[in-house]
Amino acid sequence: MNATTRGMLRGAVALALTSTLAACGGAEPEAEAAPPGDGTVTLTETQRASAGIRVAEVSPAEIRVPVVLPAELAPPDTALARIGSIVEGRVERVVVVPGDEVRAGQALAYVHSHELADATRDLTSAAADLEYAQAAFDRSSALLDAGAVAAEEVERRRADLDRARAEHVRATEMVDHLDPSPDGDVTVRAPRAGQVLEVFVEPSAAVVPGDPLVEVGSVDHLWATAYVSEDHAARLRPGAEARITLRALPGDTVAGRVIRVGGRVDPATRTVEIRVDVPSPPTGARPGMYATVELRGAESRTAVVVPADAVQFYEGRDVVLVEVTEGRYRPVPVSVMPVGEGRIAVEGIEVGTRVVVEGAYFVRASLEQGGLADEEGGQ
Repeated sequence: MNATTRGMLRGAVALALTSTLAACGGAEPEAEAAPPGDGTVTLTETQRASAGIRVAEVSPAEIRVPVVLPAELAPPDTALARIGSIVEGRVERVVVVPGDEVRAGQALAYVHSHELADATRDLTSAAADLEYAQAAFDRSSALLDAGAVAAEEVERRRADLDRARAEHVRATEMVDHLDPSPDGDVTVRAPRAGQVLEVFVEPSAAVVPGDPLVEVGSVDHLWATAYVSEDHAARLRPGAEARITLRALPGDTVAGRVIRVGGRVDPATRTVEIRVDVPSPPTGARPGMYATVELRGAESRTAVVVPADAVQFYEGRDVVLVEVTEGRYRPVPVSVMPVGEGRIAVEGIEVGTRVVVEGAYFVRASLEQGGLADEEGGQ
């Protein structure tokens, strides 16, 4: 800090203190000088009244402490589809790569399979049988009208026609299910819109029914999966508020809610799996990213709580101003944790300590003014 900057800062703080005294009538003496190295400041009664300084004994209070957990993002179970092969065969082509946006019904891959060839032959045969059964029925109906055949013959032909129709429907459905491409391969399509998250196969790979081919999921709506200790899980319920921060995007924190609390404790880790809904992920969020989940109100404890204004930043650390004797104050370093509603839980002071709860800014400014004066005298 150069001399000009120090001079401006001294002047600003001195002006603030002078203004306060002027508001009281101006005739009040300045604050008593504290002994060198004492680290305290003494204010007159008039100064304290003008600055609105109020001191109160701190007492313990029951607070809800956030629990912070590591987590991983994933598409919701209800918006995730791992598409597997429905036939035995060989992968001819894969026409998507991870990251591709796909629509429902879009082709993802093609599989060459003898099952499609068999189904196509069955359909051709069923079509021929249906044509023959229809002709036989029509012919017997005409002969019945002419009195050349018995009614029983016509009924038999009708039954044959019904069976032929049913077989043709079955064969048609099988071919439609295999969805033949123009090249005669089985077409694998996306069952829903989303993003391709993973491709499990390459061309020429042999597959059997059930082998995973492509995974498609939503990236516009994600879940964060975390594991909470069993004692916290006992107090956690669906609907609990949470805040999610991505390690890759530390500046983006979004709100979420617990939607599932697992029903089983892992015997090895003594933890329970939870799912946190992230309805509006930040731009750039992707499944598989690591995140931090902060659960509000998952743990309770007793702590000393003060108004937020009672905590001041002095000499590079958080402090509260403790009343040593009436009108005399000393900064005490504390560890702080916001607990909401304008309150801060502090560690570093004992229950019953008298702390400045209103007007702490003026006391801090007085301390800083004394420090500047010492600094100036030392030049």
